[in-house]
Amino acid sequence: MNQYGKKPFFGRIKKSLIFHIVLAGLAGALFYGFVHILLQAAFLYRASDSVDQNIRALSQKKGELEASIKELETNEALERNAKESLGLKKPGEEVVVVVPGKKNSENVLSPEPRTGVWERIKQFLLSL
Repeated sequence: MNQYGKKPFFGRIKKSLIFHIVLAGLAGALFYGFVHILLQAAFLYRASDSVDQNIRALSQKKGELEASIKELETNEALERNAKESLGLKKPGEEVVVVVPGKKNSENVLSPEPRTGVWERIKQFLLSL
C-alpha cells in the first residue's frame, strides 16, 4: 500500500481478471505461432527431400542429353541423319528404299473363322 492507503496501480492490475485473460491470450498466441512455425519447418524439410530427388533425376537426364548431343555432333551421326531424314547419298552410293506393301495372303496361314457357341451347338445337334 502507498501513503494514501491504496494499492499501487500494478498491484491492482496483477490481481485483475482482465489482466489474466489478456496474459493467457498472449501466451496462447505465442504457443500457436511456435507450433505453426514448427509445422512449416517440418513441411519444408519434407519438400526439400523431394526437391533433392528431382535435382538428382534432372542432373542424370542432363548428363544423358549432353552425351547424346556429343554423339550427334560427330561426322558419322551427321552423315547418318542426312541420309535418313533428307535422303542424301554419297557419289557412287546406291540407295535402296523398302516400301511396305500389302501382306501376301498366299503366304500367310489364316485360321478358320471362329464360330459362336450357338452355332457350334446347332452343328452338333444337326450332326446327330
